[in-house]
Formats: sequence, structure tokens, C-alpha cells
Amino acid sequence: MSFSEQEIKEYLSDIEYSIEKMCEYVQAVCINEVARKGLKAMQSAGLIDPAEYRDKVEDYDRKRKMAHDAAMAEMGVLNAICRQTERDPVCPDTENTLRSDCGKYMAAVVGEFFLKGTGRDEDALKQMGAIFGTSSAAAGDIVDLIEKGILG
Repeated sequence: MSFSEQEIKEYLSDIEYSIEKMCEYVQAVCINEVARKGLKAMQSAGLIDPAEYRDKVEDYDRKRKMAHDAAMAEMGVLNAICRQTERDPVCPDTENTLRSDCGKYMAAVVGEFFLKGTGRDEDALKQMGAIFGTSSAAAGDIVDLIEKGILG
């Protein structure tokens, strides 16, 4: 299958954006966790009242959910690119997969790209897969989509 230069650029841009949204979701989860701990400590110390604590936690939860929703939509985009390039889907089907499992997949992809980008070895990638209950090739499947499905 052959694509025009413009199609290739659009596919690559869409893939980069999808990975960016997965990174934003993982970041939102981390920030949410840190904020909750800090807010709980502030409430325990009497620095904020329970209503303010609840409002702030709800705000962080809302931001995390929005980031999760955006990243899940991008998983659909990646799978659409797979269909258009006659490749097997690289992401779980978001319609038939638990949100928590989609989140684990996103974390695995982000973690794998981090490990690959920092020169970690194959054992580290296997550990990442074991932690998130995914194959150690989630990011590799996306790279394969680029290299063989679009540029191939």
C-alpha cells in the first residue's frame, strides 16, 4: 500500500498527537495522586476545610477523566489508521474494554516509549508489560504501524 507525502505527514501527525494525549492522561493521573496526598495533609492540618478539600479533589478528578476520555478517543484514531493501512489494531477496542484496562494500556505505551527513549534494555520493557498486564510490545506495535503500515 502506498501513500502520498501528504497522507504520510497526516498519519504521522495523528500518531504523535495520540501519543501526546496518552502522555497527558498519565501526567493527569500522577498529578491527581500527588494533589490528593497534599490536600489530605492540608485538611488534616486544618489548613483547608472538608468542603474545599472535596471541591479540589473533584476538580482534579474531572481533569483526569477529561484526559482519559481524550486519550481513549485517540486510541480509536490509532485503530482507524490501522484499518486504513490494512494493519491489525494496535490499541484495545475502547467500546469493549474496561476504562481501567485502557488506562493501563496507555500507561504501558508511555512507559515503553520512555524506556526505549532512554536506552533501557529488553528486560525493563518486559517488566513494564508485567506491571501493566500488557505485552511488552504496545509501543513497538505503534512503531511497526509507522514503519511498515505507513512508510512500508
